[in-house]
Amino acid sequence: MLGRDPNVADGRLSMENTNKALIVLLLIAGGVYICLTRAPASEDKSGFDVLNWPPNRTEMCSLVAAHGTDPHTPAGLAARERYVTLFKKRYRAHDPMMAIGLRFPPSGPLDLLTPARMEPWSMDRLAVNAWQETRQAFGHPFDIDLYITYIGSAPIKVGELRMAKDSPNNLEIVHFKQPIIKSRERGVAVRN
Repeated sequence: MLGRDPNVADGRLSMENTNKALIVLLLIAGGVYICLTRAPASEDKSGFDVLNWPPNRTEMCSLVAAHGTDPHTPAGLAARERYVTLFKKRYRAHDPMMAIGLRFPPSGPLDLLTPARMEPWSMDRLAVNAWQETRQAFGHPFDIDLYITYIGSAPIKVGELRMAKDSPNNLEIVHFKQPIIKSRERGVAVRN
C-alpha cells in the first residue's frame, strides 16, 4: 500500500515513537510553565526593592513632617528620632530581616550602618534612598557616611555619599580602599 509509514503497525505508533512524543510533550509543557511563572521584566529581580517596603517614603515623610524639621527644637529632634526608628523598622521588620541602621550625629553627615557582608551596590542603593528620603522629609540634603558593622566592634567607615560639586541633583559615592575604624571611646577615626 502506498503512503504507509513503516513505524505504524495496524494504525498504532511504536513504543519508541510514543516515548519520543511523550518527552517532547513534557519539554513543551515545562517551557510553557517557566514562561508563565517567571517574574515580569519590570520587577526588581535582585530581591532588594526597598522603595516598596513599608513604611514607604510617603508615610515616613508625613510622619516626620508632623513633628517639625528644625534640629534645634525638641520637636525637630523628635522628628529625627522618629525617622531613624521608621528607617530601621523598614529593614528589621522585613523578611528576611536586615540589620540596617541610621544615625543623626550632632554635626556632620548621617551615618548609614550596614552589615559587613552587604554588597557595595546594595549599600549604594540604600544610601541613595536614604539621601532622597531625608532631603524630602527634612527639606535639605544630608551627606552620608557609609559604615559596615560587625557584632561587638566599632563601625568601620568604608565610603561616603556626597552631592556632586557641579550639580546638586547628582550624587557621588566613593568607597575607600582602606576603611576607617571609628573608635567608640574617644570618637576619633583611625585609618587602617
